[in-house]
Amino acid sequence: MAEAEELVHQARQVGLGLLSACDRTMREMRERLAEKFPAAIVDQVVADFARLHLLDDGRLARHWVESRLTRRPAPPARLAEELEARGVDPELVAGVLEGFTESLEPEAAALAFLRRQKRRYAGLQADKARRRMFGMLARRGYEQETALKAVAQVWQEMQDDVEGD
Repeated sequence: MAEAEELVHQARQVGLGLLSACDRTMREMRERLAEKFPAAIVDQVVADFARLHLLDDGRLARHWVESRLTRRPAPPARLAEELEARGVDPELVAGVLEGFTESLEPEAAALAFLRRQKRRYAGLQADKARRRMFGMLARRGYEQETALKAVAQVWQEMQDDVEGD
């Protein structure tokens, strides 16, 4: 094997190892491979991986948003910021987020998140529980008005559940 072919082979092996750990954006793959291989080799391997659909920023963004919505919902602006920080094209991010419009409605997402977390606040005093719920949403980037409405609604639901028992 020629030296260039050997480098391409090594770069592919390293790239496949990186992909076996987790999905990566094209930029992330380029950056990681550039630490060890010349730019021409990196370009060739990234192009090969993209052609084989091993690297697909659109697919990665869709899966990432789905996962993020179930684990730690956040407003669309925060999700876009996080994807763009990973190197996903802003236009692609906007298109992906459009597919999740209903799930990304800030009010609906905040309510869904607090409903999943409400057992944490069940035994607390009203002020303390509402303060903690609000803080949780604020740290995730929800606007104050959205967070306050969600906290009030979930707190009321919790009170209704207690009275219903």
